[in-house]
Amino acid sequence: MIRDWAMHRFFTNNGLTDKNRSLLDDYHKENVSEVTNNHDWQNELETELFQGYSPALLTFASICCVIYMMVGVPGNLITIIALFRCKKVSVFS
Repeated sequence: MIRDWAMHRFFTNNGLTDKNRSLLDDYHKENVSEVTNNHDWQNELETELFQGYSPALLTFASICCVIYMMVGVPGNLITIIALFRCKKVSVFS
């Protein structure tokens, strides 16, 4: 209710006509409905995310990402274990 009042106030104060408001309402109803969640997800899933990049570059980037995670996650776990074992930093001693 407050949102509708604010939207009406915004459109009337900015000199927008009812035609523009109806176009905005139609656009909102067609694309996303927050209450009923009527969105065409199949169309969203079929769109290409990284347009213009070569497949070789994307493969290289994904391999680098996996290697970075394989090194980073165990390294951070070793750091956390070392901090727990250190008596100067330990909260429990």
